[in-house]
Amino acid sequence: MDTDIDQVHQINDITMMMLKQINGKDSIEIIADQLVSLYDWPRKQVLNDLLSLIHTLNYRYLINIKNPMKGRIKIKEIIMKLFFFLGTIQGDQWFMRKRYSLKCHPLLTIWRIFIFFCTSYLIAFMFIIFFVITILFIFDRLTPVSLLLTVAPVVMSMTIHEYCHYLFYQLLDTKNRTPYLGYALGKAQIVRTPLPFRNDLMVTLMGPLIPVIIGSFIILIGLFSSTNIEHIILAGSIFCSHIMFLIPPCHDGKRIFRMFMQHVIRLNH
Repeated sequence: MDTDIDQVHQINDITMMMLKQINGKDSIEIIADQLVSLYDWPRKQVLNDLLSLIHTLNYRYLINIKNPMKGRIKIKEIIMKLFFFLGTIQGDQWFMRKRYSLKCHPLLTIWRIFIFFCTSYLIAFMFIIFFVITILFIFDRLTPVSLLLTVAPVVMSMTIHEYCHYLFYQLLDTKNRTPYLGYALGKAQIVRTPLPFRNDLMVTLMGPLIPVIIGSFIILIGLFSSTNIEHIILAGSIFCSHIMFLIPPCHDGKRIFRMFMQHVIRLNH
């Protein structure tokens, strides 16, 4: 039972026996030896089944795996990620997933969202910032103030975007479930149980729309400002650019499209 998001996962008796030996301290090899000693099972089969079980649990964010801090393991992980992103290997079975609780103080929740989503979108952030800095340089507007008003809105708007998904889910979920932060393949996501159609649609929409509303106010302030007008409008425009997340190629847009399709199918039945 995943109590955070109120999901039930069925397991058999063998799986239960294996799970009882997992304590968060012993390695997979030690756990396999314990199972062989207790139940007199073939060690090779136990090890294979245990690895398969742990991979399945990790894939569903039900268990975190801790690797020893060894240089060769870290180098192997870097090489595997490089092969993945180059398209040499396919699938995500090569990578571990990490689950981080958001059932904590609001400031800590915001901090975790900030850290993990900034890491996830680092390449995209760098591209956007480089593009804007290039434009400012061409028009001779590149100053420390313009640089700050470029970097800060990019990071702040994405943090607000993702936190609003979390916040409105908490407000609209009548069962008081708590989404968690899932991190895999260098990408973060807020994992949550779907709500009824209208509530789920509201949660999905509020992520992009709140930054757009904030950006609109910033642009209005810029229009009535006597100094740094272009810088303030640029900062507001970065916030307003989140409207693009509602287009289907983006995650929120795809989720909205999928929700409408499922809703139409349910109505037809």
